[in-house]
Amino acid sequence: MPGRTPTEAVDDFLEPLKDAVACVAQAKFTVSPGGRSQRGRDHALTLNNDEPVKLKCSPALMLRVTMHYEILPNEPV
Repeated sequence: MPGRTPTEAVDDFLEPLKDAVACVAQAKFTVSPGGRSQRGRDHALTLNNDEPVKLKCSPALMLRVTMHYEILPNEPV
């Protein structure tokens, strides 16, 4: 996802994920150290510090989210 800076690109990537999870649970996304700015390495994103989150439904369901991503330079087309 393009952004003027790596931090902006990560924020733009995370925003729709946060919005989607907010529909079904109350939890916080965290990224690994450097996960908002360091290019060229594997980063991890977790929901609720990798602890299951109770969904807003009945019967009770739990959600756990972990995602790996890499910040890459935006190549002009």
